[in-house]
Amino acid sequence: MSINSTRRSKIEIERKFLVDTNSVPIKLSTVKKYEVSQFYTTLEDEYEERARKQDDKYTVTTKRGRGMIREESEHYIGKEEYGQMEKRRIGCIIEKTRYEIPFGNLIIELNIYKGGLRGLAVAEVEFNSEKSSGEFNPPEWFGKEVTQDRTYENRSLATLDKFELSNGRVIPVFKTDKGIAESVRRIREKLATMEHVVVLVAGGSASGKTSVIASKIKEVFENEGTSISMVSLDDYSKGTSFVNEQRAKGRVINFDMPEYVDLNALSHDVYKLKDGKDIDKPIFSFKTGERAGLEKIAASKIILVEGLFTLTDKLKDLGDVKIFVDIGPHGRLIRRLIRDIGDRLGWDPRDVLYYNLATVEPMYKKYVEPTKANTDIIIDNNYNPYKEASRANKKEMQVKFRLDAADKNRIIRRAEMLSSGVVQTDFYYRPKYGGAIREDELVRVRYDNDKIIFTYKGPILKNQSARVRYKFDIRVDKETAERVSEIYYETMRIKKFRELYSFDGTIFSIDNVSKIEGGKERHLGEFMELRLQSSSDFEENISSIKSKLGMNTEPIKTPYADM
Repeated sequence: MSINSTRRSKIEIERKFLVDTNSVPIKLSTVKKYEVSQFYTTLEDEYEERARKQDDKYTVTTKRGRGMIREESEHYIGKEEYGQMEKRRIGCIIEKTRYEIPFGNLIIELNIYKGGLRGLAVAEVEFNSEKSSGEFNPPEWFGKEVTQDRTYENRSLATLDKFELSNGRVIPVFKTDKGIAESVRRIREKLATMEHVVVLVAGGSASGKTSVIASKIKEVFENEGTSISMVSLDDYSKGTSFVNEQRAKGRVINFDMPEYVDLNALSHDVYKLKDGKDIDKPIFSFKTGERAGLEKIAASKIILVEGLFTLTDKLKDLGDVKIFVDIGPHGRLIRRLIRDIGDRLGWDPRDVLYYNLATVEPMYKKYVEPTKANTDIIIDNNYNPYKEASRANKKEMQVKFRLDAADKNRIIRRAEMLSSGVVQTDFYYRPKYGGAIREDELVRVRYDNDKIIFTYKGPILKNQSARVRYKFDIRVDKETAERVSEIYYETMRIKKFRELYSFDGTIFSIDNVSKIEGGKERHLGEFMELRLQSSSDFEENISSIKSKLGMNTEPIKTPYADM
């Protein structure tokens, strides 16, 4: 069939609604249905070209415009041409079953999506005039109208890199920079019709909702000259004295529970700002754990509210644009440990680690993660060890040498023994869920006689003569060590018999090493492991020690866990 043989053009006037298929009042088996597959070959801001297979018919449709009213032109093509067009496909193929449901003098087209969009159902209704579309009274089984929500345009569904389905809603997921750009776009869209726009930014602890997402959005609009006020939920914290008062009454309240925050006062203040009235916002001190005064906040064009619980049911309806900043449990733990050790309340590192494992993570799962269902978009701002690990408090420079019996005997004769030997067992871990750890990151718990040490090491730095990486160590108790397995699973164990020696001012170990993985133990051999504090003279020191000890073997940068 010629592509120009049956061209049809019209103005499309269409409204869209989400649907819970369990609420549809008729048996779908009694109405017409079609199996639809479609993809896009051209996508511009106000123009698209789509190829569709509906049962055994093939069409190409072009549309100009976005939203409810668009120009549409459609024509039939053959199967072969459809196959050729697929080679130019942008994004994925959308598959759905379409049901035609009579409704008065209208037809409801109920689209039940399949594949990766399974769980999404959208009703479309076309009208012959804008007036009749405005007079349309949706049936009770229709859900939220999404006509103007670009998320539910089929072109958007086809090109989303990632999304989550929640209660029949599509929530697009963006990486950090794209997520900020999309947030800005949505805010600008609201500003076109609203005097004051409330933006809610929620997410777990250390997700970057404040320091990255909220701050970047604020920066964009300030640079454009648009007034924006930022309100932190943290400032409405009730303080340590409140926690102690509740504890005296037998109620356990922690810093990561909604009850710790005065959500009523926050809600009242945000309503005032949206109404154009200034507020006196409390200021919370993380050093004292109490409020430290008041701060005047002006009623700006944009009111940006950020915090753990800004998308709870109590606050969600305040938001005109709602953003959830996501991070996996591994990233949340490591980023918060790096941030909180020696910062904020000045807690001991052991307390920070225990509190995160015992309280922060369970509270996140219980109170924060469920509010993701209330967001408009999700921004994946996961921990990036290649950029962030350098904030850890220590750098490790390490190299090892494989030893044969002659090497070991020569070293023992020339070096001074510092310890007669200890047995170390290292447990290595990977995250159970919520984002993978990078291959060259390391999470380890070491049992060393009466000591238990939690260690994090960032990626190995490139172009170094030794194995150089940022790290931190925290000495922990048995309970904390056991809690590690709540968010991580064990991948292997390294068993070492380690002796410490000193030679020419340099301390090193001789390790007899075995690796246990998959239930099988394998002997790796004996090694000399050398650590230095300065990278500037590392190569010179290695060469000097090798020469003085009469060693001919080459240094190894591979960790025991990777052997």
